[in-house]
Amino acid sequence: MLKSIEASSLSKQEIDLIAWVVVQREYAFAFNHAEKGSFSREYFPDYEIPTIEHVPWQSKPIPIPKAIYDDVVAVIRDNEAAGRFEPTTSSYRSSLFAVAKKPGSDPPVHIVIDLQKLNSVTIRDSALPPNINEFAESFLGHALYGLFDLFSGFDARYVGIRS
Repeated sequence: MLKSIEASSLSKQEIDLIAWVVVQREYAFAFNHAEKGSFSREYFPDYEIPTIEHVPWQSKPIPIPKAIYDDVVAVIRDNEAAGRFEPTTSSYRSSLFAVAKKPGSDPPVHIVIDLQKLNSVTIRDSALPPNINEFAESFLGHALYGLFDLFSGFDARYVGIRS
């Protein structure tokens, strides 16, 4: 990472600060789902999905081709071990299908969960994100550094039990 920084773009002190932050926050770096965590429930409470009244559904499963079946099972088990999937006795079941990735990819398949029915009963959040310019201007005159989570996604927060 440090080799990719142009020599004239940062001072030696700034480069030393980057190196220090990387070493101090080494556990913040995740390169697969098993290393990845979730946002702290202290700051981000479980998310309750607001929905309209509806009847629970049981979608028929989409057959998994035998050629990738073992890969699909392995990916699902890896996701369970990483805490992304868990066994359930829910009244709902959405279909999923797997897409084979390029040979040599890790994982070898991508799991796609069909959430169209969930989307049809979900009440969209109307809150807008904060104005980034106003947010940045509040730090004028201050020295700061930040870490950005480029590996977070829909599973960065826990979903509430009711949802």
